[in-house]
Amino acid sequence: SQGQESLIQETQEGGTTSAQAVEKQLSLLSGLSQVADSLVQLSQETFFVTPEMGRALGETQAQMTRALQAMGQPGGKGVANQTGAMGALNRTVLAIQGAMERLGSATSGLGMEEFLLQLEQTAQQQMRINLQTLDLLQRGRLTPEEQAAMARLAAEQEAVKKAIEQLLKEFGNRSNVTGRLDQMTRDMEEVVQDLKQQQASPETIRRQERILSRLLDAQHSLRRQDYSRERRSRTGQDLIRRSPEPLPVTESWKDQLRRDILQAVKEGYSQDYQDLIRKYFEALAQEEP
Repeated sequence: SQGQESLIQETQEGGTTSAQAVEKQLSLLSGLSQVADSLVQLSQETFFVTPEMGRALGETQAQMTRALQAMGQPGGKGVANQTGAMGALNRTVLAIQGAMERLGSATSGLGMEEFLLQLEQTAQQQMRINLQTLDLLQRGRLTPEEQAAMARLAAEQEAVKKAIEQLLKEFGNRSNVTGRLDQMTRDMEEVVQDLKQQQASPETIRRQERILSRLLDAQHSLRRQDYSRERRSRTGQDLIRRSPEPLPVTESWKDQLRRDILQAVKEGYSQDYQDLIRKYFEALAQEEP
């Protein structure tokens, strides 16, 4: 960001040639690509790398590329695009600083414990909304007080929707988990409208049940895939088990071994394997009781 700011100033003041400006802009673009690659790799290890960072870096890259194109035109300087690139870089810095602040109070660098906790709290809130909506729906015609209660439920459902949208913004777009949450916000919007218009119906209840199911499913999926690094320890115990009795070496047992040898030969093994199998069974037959 500082390098981009310096280049803007030099370009405006004419302190650098067109070729030098292009070279510096290319260098900044190359550095940006390295940062982007690092963040992409890091995003596989922590939920603190957010889509906001990716969008800001993408805009930066686009603005730098346009600035280079403008520099290639006669008399072009690309200052507007350079300024846009610097602004997007600053937004990236702010997003990273915000992530580092959250990381400071996190239980792990993965960020999954915080994500799961917020999901759990949201699911509990959704469960309360579902129960209260069902209770109001079963009463039939609503009194003014009950209508006011339904309006409050609409506000609570809107708050849950915003909480999920904030989770998606903060913790990234992992389609195997957050894709379920993204689909769920559409159901939430429908529920909000039903409650606002005092038109709750069995379909509203079904949508709410679907919302809660997806919230719980997202938690289960994260735990099942072991995103969480929480570990549990158990004290070791000595296990005492009785060993099985030795195999009886009798004539009938030897007859069984011979039948097994013949059966193994019929399985279609190569001659080398047949010889090994025969030797193995013969060695068993010759062992002492």
